[in-house]
Amino acid sequence: SESNTRFVVEVPPQREAEFLRIVPGATRLGTVVDQPVLEISSLDGTRLIGLPLAHLKSAWQETLRG
Repeated sequence: SESNTRFVVEVPPQREAEFLRIVPGATRLGTVVDQPVLEISSLDGTRLIGLPLAHLKSAWQETLRG
């Protein structure tokens, strides 16, 4: 959630350590990749979800159409 006091920030890989050092409580959520997919894995690396962004966009837009 990006509710009060919660933010999602994209940081270049070469600045990650610095960002984590200066922002208390920050944690890494994932990695941006060139492929148009959303992949979610467990902490042990097990892939939980792998969906094309086009599929996710379509599902989201369908909820807006009613």
